[in-house]
Amino acid sequence: MKKAPANTAFEQEVTFNTTPEVLYDLLMDPVHHAAFTGQPARITARRNGRFAVWGDYITGKFLDLQRHASIKQEWHAADMPKGHVSMVTITLTPLAKRKTLLTLRHEEVPADMAAAFQQGWHDYYWKPMKAYLKSLS
Repeated sequence: MKKAPANTAFEQEVTFNTTPEVLYDLLMDPVHHAAFTGQPARITARRNGRFAVWGDYITGKFLDLQRHASIKQEWHAADMPKGHVSMVTITLTPLAKRKTLLTLRHEEVPADMAAAFQQGWHDYYWKPMKAYLKSLS
């Protein structure tokens, strides 16, 4: 019998120079999401709503949404094993001077893909989000 690959989890913290409201809308609104990624986004922003972003490379379902505070979702990338679902939780914490601490926890990630996904969050989300926010100011 073939043994299932090991899964792991990781956490990242990133500070943004904007409010939790702006960050939440950036992640949850398909027009804003497409604007900062440069890729199509289909997002149904409600509990059990589905999403497909990055040209369907990432798909999933929202498990819990606390407007302007947190997002919990089932998350699947096209290069994960078929049927594998990881869990993503994003928490937005307001800081002084209109800043926000974004905390990402990504669980049930295939261990052999964890390093690529850790880098991917920085390269395909945090950096472009910061650049997009800067272009708006």
